[in-house]
Amino acid sequence: AIITYESLTGDKVQYEGDGSDLQTFINNNGGKTIYIPEGKYDVNERLYLNTSNTKLQGAGMWYTQINFTAPLTADTYSKRGIQGNSSYLTVDGLYLSTINNVRYYLRNDSYQVGKGLNGSFGIGSTVSNVWAEHFECGGWIEQANGLTIQNCRFRNNYADGINLCNGSKNCIVEHCNFRNNGDDDMASWSRQYLCINNTFRYNTSQHCWR
Repeated sequence: AIITYESLTGDKVQYEGDGSDLQTFINNNGGKTIYIPEGKYDVNERLYLNTSNTKLQGAGMWYTQINFTAPLTADTYSKRGIQGNSSYLTVDGLYLSTINNVRYYLRNDSYQVGKGLNGSFGIGSTVSNVWAEHFECGGWIEQANGLTIQNCRFRNNYADGINLCNGSKNCIVEHCNFRNNGDDDMASWSRQYLCINNTFRYNTSQHCWR
């Protein structure tokens, strides 16, 4: 069912732009429920959630699309996806896409092209009902604590579907669908710091390249 502004409770605001000023709107409304109505929004930079207790709420993955439009060049890693830098964040009801069609620019692994979900998401955050595709990774999460990712779709990404890495702990990924991703669909990687007590449950993996 479509989520409407009227159905939300608490401190909430509705975004009414075309996507070009979405980061400014997020910055000005940190700590609130930011509702993004049905429609397609072209965004040319990565979106940062820098204030705890911020909720980025779309109308649903079939209705609200955030399309990252940065052209494919050597410096576009920082121009795609949503990065959570604070705690108790919520991202819900969105379709995330890009114009990207490769894993690395010029096949050079120094030129990464960006993840759908980035950052740590701090403590106790939730990502739900999000569809992410055509990123390098659907999500690359470092040092999260108690992050829950549920009822999401990570499809047609060029590396991992989701990687909980580098000290992420007590996280749950559940009831998600992974299809046609280039590397691991679901991973927990102690790249530098130990990952502890991460759970993947009730997920579906289809046609993973590797």
